[in-house]
Amino acid sequence: MEQPAPNAQRERLLEYTVPNPIGGVRHQFTQVFIMLFGMLGHGKSSLINSCICVLNNCDFRNYCGAHNTDSASTTARFIYNLTQTLSIVDNRGFNKMNDEEMLEATAQLRSLRGMGEGEGEVTWGNSYEKTLNQLLSRVTAAQTTCFVPVLVVSADTPLNSSDTNGLETFVTETFRITGTHPILVITHSNSVHKGNVKKKFCDLGITHRFSLENYTASNAHRNTIIDNKILQFLETCTSEAEQGIKIRAGRPDHFIKQGEMQLHQEIKIQLGKKQNEIEDLKKVKEDLEKEKEDLKKEKEVLEKELQEEKTKCAIL
Repeated sequence: MEQPAPNAQRERLLEYTVPNPIGGVRHQFTQVFIMLFGMLGHGKSSLINSCICVLNNCDFRNYCGAHNTDSASTTARFIYNLTQTLSIVDNRGFNKMNDEEMLEATAQLRSLRGMGEGEGEVTWGNSYEKTLNQLLSRVTAAQTTCFVPVLVVSADTPLNSSDTNGLETFVTETFRITGTHPILVITHSNSVHKGNVKKKFCDLGITHRFSLENYTASNAHRNTIIDNKILQFLETCTSEAEQGIKIRAGRPDHFIKQGEMQLHQEIKIQLGKKQNEIEDLKKVKEDLEKEKEDLKKEKEVLEKELQEEKTKCAIL
């Protein structure tokens, strides 16, 4: 097997520990979790497989069940440990980019969702109780894990206007919550659409962008270009983690405030749903009353016709 990747870069990552202090700021963070986000089937699981085989300098293996067609098979958040410090988290892909999916994404960005076996199932819907339970259980616990958001977008899969608008909102929300933009990974980089995708997200303020072809079962042969891009991506994740730690270490009440904002958003959307249900019921009531009025008029017409027939019979 060819051994193309720079050993020095790989060794830095394998031996990486979160420095303390960072920029003169002391903190309690010891772990870095790379959190993947993106549309269904855009290559998140394949990116994890690529990171594992490159960092370990080994032959390709399908560690997380990615399909050659990038079909959507992930429905929960699973953690894959790259080193003792660095982990990468697979995630359920966005489907409609509606309010419910965005609400789930912001909860994850705010560390208000579980991960791993039994806790990482990702659902779209009302999660107020889940959010409240996570907030109460973690509010007094030491926050030792720093999350680095990564947006995975396939250049080979066209995005409709709804998807594009939703991803733009996700980028904005990520910056508002974490203080940093997500790292962008463009998969299927040989696509003719790569330039358009890169420009679109560059305009949103994303500065760290990587274009690559993931290793897959049908593209398993290691090469220098992909290996270097994967290692550069992982090193960028560690530098962005340190930037995020500096931001959060200076805001000790950040978690509580973000939890309050999440609950407020979830209540607002839930109230909006209830209001829509009420409006729908009003409409049903109005339709029933109109139908009742129409039946009443129809009955009066029939009674009048019946009376007229009786009168005619009496005359005869």
